[in-house]
Amino acid sequence: MFGQTNVSAFDTLDHAKHRQRREPWNPYFSKQSVSRLQPLLIQAVVDKLCTRLAEYQAAGRPAVMTHALACETTDIISEYSFPEGYNLLDQPIFDHAHYDAWMALTKFCHLLKHFGWLYPLLDGMPMWMTKYTSPEMYLVLCAQAVLLKQTLAIAEKRETSDYKETTSRPSMMQAFMDSPSLPESEKTPQRIQGEAQLAIGAGTVSTTHALKAATYHILANPDVKERLNKELEQYIPDPDSPPNLRSLEQIPYLQAIMCETLRIFYGNSHRLQRIFPDRPLQYKDITVPSGTPMSEHVHGPRPRQRSHLP
Repeated sequence: MFGQTNVSAFDTLDHAKHRQRREPWNPYFSKQSVSRLQPLLIQAVVDKLCTRLAEYQAAGRPAVMTHALACETTDIISEYSFPEGYNLLDQPIFDHAHYDAWMALTKFCHLLKHFGWLYPLLDGMPMWMTKYTSPEMYLVLCAQAVLLKQTLAIAEKRETSDYKETTSRPSMMQAFMDSPSLPESEKTPQRIQGEAQLAIGAGTVSTTHALKAATYHILANPDVKERLNKELEQYIPDPDSPPNLRSLEQIPYLQAIMCETLRIFYGNSHRLQRIFPDRPLQYKDITVPSGTPMSEHVHGPRPRQRSHLP
């Protein structure tokens, strides 16, 4: 998916090893973890984005919302994954180089899925040659080099006597290296860099595009925008005192828009195979033998009558 094979949990084919690599992820994306993270990290980054958009408005400068949202999502996932985040929203203008690198990788995904030998070839070329022969791949390799540098720093810190984070904010990659469910052979910087690439890539691209889809459809439908604004004014009378996640989930029309966004937005349009490893799978009168790859594309018709919007 992200130019890797058998490195991260996402691209691991072996069933048992996938479960082993997937286990350290589970606590970090539970609803409880996200709720706990909202006031400490998510709300702070959202507030910073609002401040930056206000600055753009005051200066009369147009803002590319794709880049603005990408900075927001990248700052959140990078701060969650590493002891220090990228802080892209602190830059004078909304950064797009990081987003461009991940988008360049997504353009390669379909090709790499069928020609797996191509990625090691491009990866093994000197950087100066890659820069001129494949500028998109050069951006990808630069992003990967940053991730490897960060994981190497965590690995080096593990060897010191004072190896403990000095902040209460969780660092997902550090927790992976400390995970009791993973053997030491699974904690090398190169492999943890693969998990970091998955976290940063998916946390940037997928989340940005979901927010972009929601933003567009709200603005493109004045009746939806008007109704949402009225509901937000009713449930959040003081914008300087934002509610917690549980309270946000009780806002009916906002919740409907969230569900509708997930309905019309699909992360990957290509097929992602699943394999039932140890016994046949029965679907109606069809028996699928064990070990058979199964997949279904998600890019299909989205009939209006299935809309979540009342």
